[in-house]
Amino acid sequence: MGKLKVLIKPLKGILISSGRRPLCILLCSVILWIISFYDPPDITDTGPADGDRVNLIGAVESMVITPSKYEMTVSDVVTKKGEKYCNRLKLYSSNNNDSKQEVKPLPPLKIGNTISFSGTVKSFRKPGNPGQFNEVSYYLALGIDARCFVSDVSVVSDDYDSISNALYEIRGLFRDAFYSLLPEKEAGIITAMVLGEKQGLDEDIKELYRENGIAHILAISGLHISMIGVGLFWLLRKTIFSLKVSAVMTGMILFLYGQLTGFPLATRRAFVMTLILLVAKIIGERFDRLNALSASAIIELIIHPESIFQSGFLLSYGTVLGISIFVSEFEMIRIGDEKSLRQAVFNIISGSLGVSLVTLPIIVQSYHEVPVYSVIVNTLLLPMMSLMLGMSLFGGGVFVIGMFAARFVFGIVYYILQAYQIVCEVVSSLPMSSIIVSHRSTISIVIYYLVLVIVSKRTKDDFKSFSVRMISAIILINVIIFLQPASHPGLTITNIDVGQGDCACIRYDDKVVLIDGGSSDVKEVAKYRIVPCLKFMGIDTIDYMIITHSDADHVNGFAEMLTKPDHFGIDIKNVVMPLITGVDKAYKEFEEKASKAGIERLIKISAGDRIDITDMELMCLHPSKGYAWEDVNDYSTVLRLQYGSFTGLFTGDLGFHGEEAIDGLLTDVDYLKVGHHGSKGSSSGTFLQRVRPEIAVASAGYKNRYHHPAKEAVERLENSGAKIYCTIDCGAVTTWTDGECIRVEKHLANS
Repeated sequence: MGKLKVLIKPLKGILISSGRRPLCILLCSVILWIISFYDPPDITDTGPADGDRVNLIGAVESMVITPSKYEMTVSDVVTKKGEKYCNRLKLYSSNNNDSKQEVKPLPPLKIGNTISFSGTVKSFRKPGNPGQFNEVSYYLALGIDARCFVSDVSVVSDDYDSISNALYEIRGLFRDAFYSLLPEKEAGIITAMVLGEKQGLDEDIKELYRENGIAHILAISGLHISMIGVGLFWLLRKTIFSLKVSAVMTGMILFLYGQLTGFPLATRRAFVMTLILLVAKIIGERFDRLNALSASAIIELIIHPESIFQSGFLLSYGTVLGISIFVSEFEMIRIGDEKSLRQAVFNIISGSLGVSLVTLPIIVQSYHEVPVYSVIVNTLLLPMMSLMLGMSLFGGGVFVIGMFAARFVFGIVYYILQAYQIVCEVVSSLPMSSIIVSHRSTISIVIYYLVLVIVSKRTKDDFKSFSVRMISAIILINVIIFLQPASHPGLTITNIDVGQGDCACIRYDDKVVLIDGGSSDVKEVAKYRIVPCLKFMGIDTIDYMIITHSDADHVNGFAEMLTKPDHFGIDIKNVVMPLITGVDKAYKEFEEKASKAGIERLIKISAGDRIDITDMELMCLHPSKGYAWEDVNDYSTVLRLQYGSFTGLFTGDLGFHGEEAIDGLLTDVDYLKVGHHGSKGSSSGTFLQRVRPEIAVASAGYKNRYHHPAKEAVERLENSGAKIYCTIDCGAVTTWTDGECIRVEKHLANS
């Protein structure tokens, strides 16, 4: 033992608090260096070419196989000629991409097999909108270069990794146990929590947990892995094993569990921190949680520096930091005996409060929505997490031995999950259960954490003084800094990047008008594109939701919002549709959805109708009453926006025929939403001579099959003198005006 202490003596600063906590200072230095100097590689430029049809060879690292679909990660990817193609690819069966190509059955596979596969490579795209998920940054942190949708897989070499494959088979046994003994929804939750597999996770549950501030339990909980590790060490120590043997066995078991789950971020953090704790036990030093947390973060950032930009990293470490500060740092505050129920409840509440306060800016910047009652929900539900995780692992283990015992264990797990859902549903129904908060500036985040650091300084106050300080701090850093509405002078038009579709957001005088919202190539476009962008801007109310016509690429996102009971947390006041005769089927279906959605009014407009918001006017130019249309694009609602001397024109999918119908109503405009995504059958020379736009914005999808915007339309727009912007290249395009001056900003600034 003496020799061991000498060898580990340099780690003493990690194990015990040295007052200054040198590793905390070092971590801050590492973070500042990464933010200031680290230039992450651009895998969109250096990775595989998008759309390539490939025949490649690689080694299987991991796989998740269901009866209908599969996904795998392969490494050391080379061509058939043996030339290096890339480091790692994520493989999906073609039917994951709604491909009509036949997917051949998979041969028997083992981890470590070398396989040959053919398919289509899809590179990762930078987010086209503010608030949109950044898949480039996410997959860069995972070390994955691209994804490939494959239709044919064959085994080249039967060699495999025996240990990794054994763990994979054990993982399959646990998964089978969960799905055999629990209903599908609950099984999906436990599989995500215990094994890290989220493929079967119910989307409504995922959203419900996120809205209540407990989405972190759907990832493998590093905090509770640490607790299980400590419990396992205590159990082994109380039996026949020595201190050193118990520590080593605990470390080995946690390592194998990490391998079993693929070692996600939270598990890596918990594993490193638990190892440091075990070393402290061996050499008889006091364990310091903040130093250990810093050591884990430093290791993670040295290996994956791009993780600092990931919300998963920030939330994982922020959660433990909040608990450390508000439990460990306030351990001197007593409201009862050390082992009393009152003191235990105080510790749970202070930990939940710490988690909420430390992670609030991260949640705001990631989701732009604050779960108001998250402290209450976490206080009620987190104490059951260790029990549920432990019982799930135990139940999966005894499943192979005795079905009766496993059913009993999972019955308890089921009712705990039901309690989780009930609590979340009740809290979600409360007034102001969540508040949409626009993106905050860096300086406001810095001020927030400075105030938090000052107020959380170790104290010997009594409970009353502590409460007063904390309430004052919460009011200061939340109300003054985070909950103040941002001012929006002037008028903005944001053409949201929805792929092959249209969506324009007009914002003026705290009123919001959305013109069209749909896409033909982005699944759940409201959930993944429109709503995140609106929340980024702090929009919680749509005053007028206008559809120009009934094509899916203009309305399916709106339909998605209307059919969701809470409209994604956004209040929709009025839905506006064109007044036409002989309505088509899609028009009727959308009208029915709008009628059932509980909105205040369903308005139908035709030429001459107006929407007035203070001194901004939207005038309908088309269709006129009784207009005889042949194609749905012909009745596209055309709206002229007037604000001061600024004029804008929104044309839906209007083509040459519709442009002729409004020829006499056209005047010069400053801004034009290009008709029909820039098809060659829109924006005629005659039309452009009438409107002479300074700014023309086309909305179209990356590598769309229609080749929008067409080169003929682009040439006509250029000849008219317009400055052309397209969402394919620019991402979201925001046009700002005060009625005189005009400024255009592109989300993808380098385009």
